[in-house]
Amino acid sequence: MERFPLEQHFLDRLKAQKRLNPAYHLTQVMDLLAFYNPAHLEAAFGACHQYNTYNANFIKGYLDNHASPLEPTASDVPETPSVRPPTPPITRPLSDHNKLVHQLSLPLKP
Repeated sequence: MERFPLEQHFLDRLKAQKRLNPAYHLTQVMDLLAFYNPAHLEAAFGACHQYNTYNANFIKGYLDNHASPLEPTASDVPETPSVRPPTPPITRPLSDHNKLVHQLSLPLKP
């Protein structure tokens, strides 16, 4: 309600249609603010009223078809890559495995 004070009707209808878990849908909708302008979400709320459908999937689909995502800023792009390059597979001779099996099969000393 802080972000969209005029959308009490949307919130009430969302709670009515998604009685089991309205918080999930509301969280999904609010997460879209990271990608879309708040004005676009307000337009999506209007489409929800028009079609009497109140859920996050409908809003996401509406935004995908009727709005352009926000351009990422420099702070959105990590400075270092989070994915490391693949490392070559480690190969060992089978004798190393045999030594390990032999060590595990020895009785423990008291």
